[in-house]
Amino acid sequence: MKLLTEPKALLALDTEVANRWWWYDGKSTHRLMMFVGQWVEGIDLPFGWILLPDILFGSRKIMRQYKGLPVVTREDGLRRISRTIADADALVGHNLTGFDIGTINGELKLLNMDLLPPRTVYDTLNSASKVMGQSMSLANRLSRLEGTVDKPKVEPVVWEAAFNDFEPDALREVWVRACTDVQGHIDLFLNDSERGYMS
Repeated sequence: MKLLTEPKALLALDTEVANRWWWYDGKSTHRLMMFVGQWVEGIDLPFGWILLPDILFGSRKIMRQYKGLPVVTREDGLRRISRTIADADALVGHNLTGFDIGTINGELKLLNMDLLPPRTVYDTLNSASKVMGQSMSLANRLSRLEGTVDKPKVEPVVWEAAFNDFEPDALREVWVRACTDVQGHIDLFLNDSERGYMS
C-alpha cells in the first residue's frame, strides 16, 4: 500500500525496558534499555541504540565485546532519540501512548532534558473502536495476518542476560527481536490504515 496522505515522515518505533534496582531505598524502577526506529516510507532499515551504563564505557576491553552493536551511553542515546523523533511528522507503533512515549519522557525528565516534542501518534493498539474480550497484542494481531513478520520469542533467561548482565550475545538476540517488532508495527499500521481501522 502506498501512503498518499500527509504526514510523509512517519517513524515507526519500539522500546525495550528492564526492571532495574535503586538499592538506596530498595525500590525498583523500569529503565529504557533499547530504542529501535524505522521510517515507514522508502526502503530504510531499522536503526537505533542500546543504552548501557556509563561505567562500561570506561573499559576498552569490555567495550570490544559489543562490537557491531549500536551501544551508547544513556545521555547520548536519549539525545539521539529526541533528535530522531523531532525529525518525524508522526509516530507509528503499538501501545505508544500507553508505554513507549511515557517511558522515553520519563528518562528525559530524570536527566533534566527537554521532553519529546508533541507529534501525531498512530497507535495500532488503539485503532478502530474499543474492542472487548479479544487480545489486541502485537503477536496476536500479526499471527492472524498474512504477509507480516513472525514475532520472535525471546526466552526470559535471555532477557535477564541482556538487561541484567549486559551480555553481548543476549543483547544481539533482543536487538533482532526489537527490529522485527518495528517491522511488525509497520505491517500492522499499513493493514489497519487500508482497512479503515485507524481513527
